[in-house]
Amino acid sequence: MENKEAPPAIRPLTPEERDRIVSEGERIFREKVSDEEKRQHHGGYVAIDILEGRYAFGPTFDEADEGLAPLPEGHLVYIKRIGLAFRIHRTPRI
Repeated sequence: MENKEAPPAIRPLTPEERDRIVSEGERIFREKVSDEEKRQHHGGYVAIDILEGRYAFGPTFDEADEGLAPLPEGHLVYIKRIGLAFRIHRTPRI
């Protein structure tokens, strides 16, 4: 059996770090992602490297994230669903 190194532990973000990631990700989304791209990928996801401003789209969270690979060490990614703020689950009526 091959001996693999465990991935490095990920420390939790502070509320201030999360707020900075969200505000920078939203700023890049507003300024760089065109209306046409937003329409084309409506319902999908966009992953944004908040340090370089690069972004990638995907139909799923993971595919958008993988679109930025390889990600340089220390870079942070903001991922959001395009055009759909939330989903409502309705239970069937009986």
